[in-house]
Parts: sequence; structure tokens; C-alpha cells
Amino acid sequence: MLPADVVVVGKSGTTSDLRDSWFAGFSGSHLAVVWVGYDDNRPTGFTGAAAALAIWSRVLAGLGATSWSASMPESLTEVGIDYFTGLQIEGACANANTIRIGVPPSTQLAKKPGCIAAAAPSVLDRLRAIIRQ
Repeated sequence: MLPADVVVVGKSGTTSDLRDSWFAGFSGSHLAVVWVGYDDNRPTGFTGAAAALAIWSRVLAGLGATSWSASMPESLTEVGIDYFTGLQIEGACANANTIRIGVPPSTQLAKKPGCIAAAAPSVLDRLRAIIRQ
């Protein structure tokens, strides 16, 4: 398993009837794709997150993957949003489901009523938490 402090980025996928599952992702030092399926097109019964991601994370851990990082482009402004509703949060909020995203400065997001955001986890922190689940 990857260490908790290693930031990675990826996407899982599953075909109809659970025939194929895959995960493609990268770290600061490696890029890898894992596919799980049968050559005769039988269903595997696995989703990309259940099978391919587990294999992918073990492979990257074995390779000694380093964290991926990227700075926010100057053309974007970082705002807090509620992860589940997509509504913007302003100020200081204790909601653990708040994430920070980059948007063009002219973007008008709907505001979440009654919630004031504080130190929300970054998108990368949220992705790390999702990948570890």
C-alpha cells in the first residue's frame, strides 16, 4: 500500500457487466495502468476501484513512488466548496467535506447558505483520502 503522505492522481473504470476493470494514474515519479479482465470476455465481478486500484497502489508502492505536486496556475483563484453539493463556502467552516479547487476569477459559484469555510483540505488531500478508501 502507498504511504499516506504520497500524493497520486488517477482514474478508475469498469465496463458493462463487470467484464473489465482498470486504473490509470501517476505519481511524481511513475505512470502506470492496470487492467483486470479475461481474454475470453467473461465478467470478472470486479470494479476498477476494487481490483485494478488495489493492484496499482501496491505496484507504485513497490516502485517507491514519489508525490505528485503542481502549483496553482496564476490564471486561477482557489475557492472552498462543499464536496457533496458543489456549493461555494466562504469564511471559516468546520465541515470536513470542504475541499479547495481552482477556478477562473470570474467564475460565479452558488454559495452554500449558513456555512463559513476555514482550513479546508486541498483537492490533493481529498484525492489522497479517496484513493486510500
